Amino acid sequence: MTEMFTRSPAGLALAGEALYGHRWQTSLARDLGVAPRTIRKWASGEKSIPPRQWRYIAALLNQRASDCKALASLIISLG
Repeated sequence: MTEMFTRSPAGLALAGEALYGHRWQTSLARDLGVAPRTIRKWASGEKSIPPRQWRYIAALLNQRASDCKALASLIISLG
């Protein structure tokens, strides 16, 4: 990853796309337990993203990374 990360709407989009792909907003809203409209407001910069939500996003990224590593290990172990 060559981009500089900031806790900003651009950072939210970067994390959202890493987790869910191009159509990330609805899925992220579901996993954070917020309305899709809230995600759209964060993504547009209309509302600031609460620090606790950044912690939840980081946890989602860590879980996804762990899941991917475990799956890769299974694939490799099958030869």
